[in-house]
Amino acid sequence: MVLLTIKGSQNPDEFTFDTPAVTTVGDVHGTIIDMLNHRHRVKLQLHSAPELVAAAVRASPEHAPKLEGAISKIQAEVKDARKPVPAGTPQLQWNTFRDLAVTIFPGECVHAEGPKAAIEQLYMLHDNPDIDDDYRLHVYHCRAMIDPDYRPKESIDAAHAGLWFNSRLLTPTESFATLCSGNDKSRITIKVAPSGAAAVAPSKEPRLTYNDQRELKRHLQAKADTYRQLEDSELRGLVTEQSRGKVWLPGAMPNGKSVDVSIAAATQARLRAKDLTSAGIDEDASTGSAAVPGS
Repeated sequence: MVLLTIKGSQNPDEFTFDTPAVTTVGDVHGTIIDMLNHRHRVKLQLHSAPELVAAAVRASPEHAPKLEGAISKIQAEVKDARKPVPAGTPQLQWNTFRDLAVTIFPGECVHAEGPKAAIEQLYMLHDNPDIDDDYRLHVYHCRAMIDPDYRPKESIDAAHAGLWFNSRLLTPTESFATLCSGNDKSRITIKVAPSGAAAVAPSKEPRLTYNDQRELKRHLQAKADTYRQLEDSELRGLVTEQSRGKVWLPGAMPNGKSVDVSIAAATQARLRAKDLTSAGIDEDASTGSAAVPGS
């Protein structure tokens, strides 16, 4: 099975989908886009579900823990970008939240004429000027939980979207085996982006993830704050040492002494060992002393 890392461009998302290497792009094109759309709807549910927990405790105390458990479980599954996701999983996740909303809030999410009428009722109730803002917000979250066409403009149109690999739009008859030389244990990145005559290849991703970029920014900010607290003489000495290639690691030795771990120090050590070897001298690694063979 080839592991496909699927990345959406319209709605940022990432998940893993496995398929045989001989599978063609056309075989899984619709499935992948349908999974992206359902995962986006599940994420919208995950935004609204925590806001309904307090109301669920009041309305149905026996079912409120199930809602909290579903939020934790599904949120962890959606965040896991490495574990392969079966094709029907996003639909099942969406159904789980919908069924819980219908069970806990029958007054808003159930209608005698069926689910479609219940959704239309929620839209009319949301626009009712006579209800207070708190209840209007409650209706808004209920609508996100049970409407399968919630925010339709954010869904990906399969007819105008294609699968891209290495900035190249894949053809429907192309198999994934051609992308990985037939290796069934490969992992390749597939991006979903608009296709057609005016389509542009998806933009390249940064070498660092956004979380790593934030971490690096915090590190550089802390480093700058440290430099601001140094005296001029200390700052000059530090800059001089860095210009000479010294990078000190405090307390790296067992006796608590600092050790130079810079590239320059490692290079000097190799050159010294080379000079000793060419001179016929063996260096005792434990003591650092040199002895002439046969003495």
